Amino acid sequence: MDMQMPMMDGEQLAAEIRKYYSVEELPIIVLSSIGTGLMNDADRLFSSYLTKPVAPSRLLNTLVNVIDDQKGGESKNQFSPNQKQASAFNKLRILIADDNELNLMVAGKILEQMGYASDRVYDGNEVIEKLHKQSYDLILMDIEMPGINGTEATKRIHGMFDKNDRPIIIGLSGNVARAEIQSYLDSGMDDFLPKPLNESDLFQKIEDWFEQD
Repeated sequence: MDMQMPMMDGEQLAAEIRKYYSVEELPIIVLSSIGTGLMNDADRLFSSYLTKPVAPSRLLNTLVNVIDDQKGGESKNQFSPNQKQASAFNKLRILIADDNELNLMVAGKILEQMGYASDRVYDGNEVIEKLHKQSYDLILMDIEMPGINGTEATKRIHGMFDKNDRPIIIGLSGNVARAEIQSYLDSGMDDFLPKPLNESDLFQKIEDWFEQD
């Protein structure tokens, strides 16, 4: 959230938001060019503070730290696999495909906090290359990627594997129009999750597809 905005500045907007959501429920990172002293007076409103211009690496580190803080305490345990699931979960081979580095890092961090390791690639071409070298149980596939996009990559994957040997493919997109989601499923994707990725939704999808007896 930018601090300097017309009509209502960032601090005023954050104060209104805090009437409905706590810092734990909805973290807010404030961006400002007027110094860092603000956090001493407004830490009840903001989860973190960044001075503009913001370096991408610093933004990424801040987002990861805020996610870590948000998953502390009871919320961290809410989606943790039980002991029986943990062994099976650790064995899942997961591939994340997204052309956005930040999205890859966030998705990877969410999976890590749930007990999963993952590999990451930037486009559909790299997905296909990875699958020629090793097998995966699950692919989190962004729809819009350069080169081979998510739907085209999915169609090619169907041509590479028998039905029972193919990895489960969950499409990821910020476009949640019903017709668009159906087109993703029609391309051969097994399921869909909206972006930005939500931990509880992802955990539920993994449970649905890889539930252990």
